[in-house]
Amino acid sequence: EDMLDVLDSLVGGMRDGDFAGSASAREEADAPLWFFYALQELEPEIGRKAVWQRYGKAMKAILEAYRRGIGHTVRLHDNGLVWAADFDRALTLLAEAEKRAGEKNPDIRAEALFNRARIHIARGLPAEADKLLRELLSRYASSSVGADAALLAGNLASDAGRYTDALQLYTRARELRPTGLFAEICDGRIADCRYSLYSESLDRNDLNAATDAYRKLAQNSRDPRIVLQSLYKLGKCQELGDESDAAIQTYERLLYLAADQKRRGIEPDPVWCGKAAYAAVLAHLKSGTPAGARAALRVIDRFEALEFPPTGEDFGRLREKIREKYNLQERL
Repeated sequence: EDMLDVLDSLVGGMRDGDFAGSASAREEADAPLWFFYALQELEPEIGRKAVWQRYGKAMKAILEAYRRGIGHTVRLHDNGLVWAADFDRALTLLAEAEKRAGEKNPDIRAEALFNRARIHIARGLPAEADKLLRELLSRYASSSVGADAALLAGNLASDAGRYTDALQLYTRARELRPTGLFAEICDGRIADCRYSLYSESLDRNDLNAATDAYRKLAQNSRDPRIVLQSLYKLGKCQELGDESDAAIQTYERLLYLAADQKRRGIEPDPVWCGKAAYAAVLAHLKSGTPAGARAALRVIDRFEALEFPPTGEDFGRLREKIREKYNLQERL
C-alpha cells in the first residue's frame, strides 16, 4: 500500500513524461526508468493487468518523452541507448581550449565559438548562440568553420522569421564555401528565403528568384533528395505564378524521377513525394471535370505504386471521395 502511494505521488507530479525533483531525467538521465523496475517488483503483488491499468499511461508517456528528448539533454538513440549531455562541463572545456589557444591559433578559437553556439542551440538559447556566431563571423570568417557558422546563423534568423537577414547569411555562407553539396544546400536555403519574402511582400522579383533557384537545383544537383525537394518547391512557385499546367507537370515529373530512383536502388524521399502527389491531385481537381478527376486518380495510383510507408496524406480516403463525387467506378 505504501509503495502504491509513493508511485501514485510520482505519477501525479509528471509533466510531459518526466517526473519532478530527483526522479527527473534532467537530474539523472535514467531516473524515470527505475519506475519500470519498481513496477516489475510490484507485479507479483497486484498482478500484471492491475499494473497496466494503473500505470500504463504513465509508462507510455515516459517512453515517448525519451524518444522525443527531455530538456535538450536526454534522449533515446536509435540503438536503444539513453544519451545524456553535460552542457556546463562542455562549455567549461571549450572556454579552457579558447584560453590556451589565445590569438595564436584562430582556428581553435573559431571552432570553440562554433561549438559553444551549437550547445546554446541545444539548450534552447538561440539568442546566445546568435551572438557567438556573429562574433565568429566578424573575427574568423575565413576559418574552417566560417561557412558553417554563417549557415547556422542563417538557420536561426530564418527560424525567427527574419528572412532578409537569413538571406544575407546564407549568401555569405555560399561565398565562403562555393562548391559541392554545401553550396547546393545554401542555394536551397536562399530560394526558401526568397519564397518566404514573397509570401510577405508579394514582390514578384522574390518569387521569380525562388523559381529560378529551385529550377537550377532540380536540373543540376546530384543529390537525389535535393532534386525531389527542389521540384516540389518549384511546383509551388509555379502555382503561385498562375502556371497551373506547368506545376502539374513538375509534380508528376517528381513522381517519375522517384520511381526511377527506386529502380536504380536509391530510396526516394517519401515526404516530398507525398507532398507532390497531394499537390498534383488538388491541381487536377481544380478543373472540376471528370477528366481532371481521372487524372487525379492516376496520380494517386502512381504514388501508391512507390509503396511508401504512411506519409500523412490519406490518399485512400481522397480516392473514395473523388470517385463518389464524380461517379467514377473502380476499374477491375
